[in-house]
Amino acid sequence: MKIEVPFPQPRFISEILREQPNAVAIYGISANPPQRAHRETVIQLRCLGFEKVIVYLSGIRDDKPELEEIDPKHRIAMAKFTFGDIDGVEIVTEDIDAAQYSTSYELDQRFKERGLSPWHVFGWDILQGGKDSQICQEWHQGKEFWEAAQILPFKRARYDFSPSELPPTSAAPVDFQYDVCSTDVRESIMAGNPFHDLVTPEVAQYIQEHNLYGSQITTDEVRVRLNQAVEDILNKAAPPRPRVCPKDAESLQNGEE
Repeated sequence: MKIEVPFPQPRFISEILREQPNAVAIYGISANPPQRAHRETVIQLRCLGFEKVIVYLSGIRDDKPELEEIDPKHRIAMAKFTFGDIDGVEIVTEDIDAAQYSTSYELDQRFKERGLSPWHVFGWDILQGGKDSQICQEWHQGKEFWEAAQILPFKRARYDFSPSELPPTSAAPVDFQYDVCSTDVRESIMAGNPFHDLVTPEVAQYIQEHNLYGSQITTDEVRVRLNQAVEDILNKAAPPRPRVCPKDAESLQNGEE
């Protein structure tokens, strides 16, 4: 009779970080445009215990021609609007500045050479399938990255999670309630549909002022919505967003309120 051996449970990232004082979270995005969901991801990473989160902006990629549709300086500006006020966050534009694209494996090696312990953050849609995942089957140096990298998975509601598909060096997956898809934002803008709930007010105003993605709403409308958002905050006398999350990291990861 065949005996089923239970798959070993990975450790919580908050526990691992206590043993890795040089750990950093690497969150690679195109910022085309950055969403509120990207911001919430970064805040959650800080809440989980990362003293430093590196938002690494992607350079030009052959498989993403949409990155060439706007000047990369706009992606940098929107990233600063989205993440610039969060303590412990560094926006890295090395690839954009050098007009190059670094693979995840190259980034992993680069940060390790700098004496850091990088943890790469991915949604489960990228990791799903294990050795048959996008990373292993489609990415350049993907198999090398899969074997060598430390990975922090974020669960996504639309994708089934299986512990057997985790990378060799993985922390316990983190629940994430937001959906991240910049394509949806661009398509909404091009269609003239509302998109303000998907990005920060500052990014919405920037998109309109620079006529990015064929935005069709007026600057006045963006300004009115931005002013209304500020007024709502003042009327509610809401305290500013904490720059370091007060929640206990393990409670957050376990889904406790």
